[in-house]
Amino acid sequence: LTSTPEGTDTVVMGLLSHRDFIGLSGNMHIVGEVRNETNGNLDHISVRVMFYNRWGTVKRIIDGPALMDVIGPQQLTPFSLSFPIPRGWVRYTIRVTAEPTLRELPKGLIVVEYQTFGFQTGILHVAGRVRNDGEQAVDRVQVVATLYDPWGTVVNAGFSYIDRLPAGQEGEFDCQFGEYE
Repeated sequence: LTSTPEGTDTVVMGLLSHRDFIGLSGNMHIVGEVRNETNGNLDHISVRVMFYNRWGTVKRIIDGPALMDVIGPQQLTPFSLSFPIPRGWVRYTIRVTAEPTLRELPKGLIVVEYQTFGFQTGILHVAGRVRNDGEQAVDRVQVVATLYDPWGTVVNAGFSYIDRLPAGQEGEFDCQFGEYE
C-alpha cells in the first residue's frame, strides 16, 4: 500500500446512491453516498451538481462538501446538499471528486450505542455514545449518521460533534433531522 501525497491527483468517486426531494422549507435536497475505491485515504471530497434545461444548457451549478473530511479505503461518506430550487431545469448530473492524502483517521473511535427517537415531534434524533479506545485524546470527533430507505438508498444524512474525547472515555452525540423523505 503506497500513499500518494496531497494534491497530486484528483479521484472521481463512484456514486452508490442518491435521492432528491423538496423539503418543508421549499428547498431542494440532494442526498447520497460515495465509497473510497482507492488504496489510500482521501480528503477534500467535493460534490458538484449540474442542472440542465431541456436543450442541455447548464442552468445552475451547486458545489458542496461530503460530510466526512477524510475517508479510508472502502469507507463510505454521505453528502447532503440543500438549496433553492433551480428554475428551468429538467435533469441534473452529480460528480464527486476527492484528493489523495497522507492525513490519517483517528484510531480507536467506536460507536458503542445509538438509538432513534422523535418521529412524533417531526425532528428525528439519532443519538448515542462514542468511546475512544485509542491512545490519545481526539478533538472535534465528528459523528455522521446516514438514513436509508428499505432498499438501501440514502434518504438523508447529518452529523454532530463531540468537542473532545480523552483516551478511554465516552462522549454523547445527537444528530438531528428536521427534513427527510
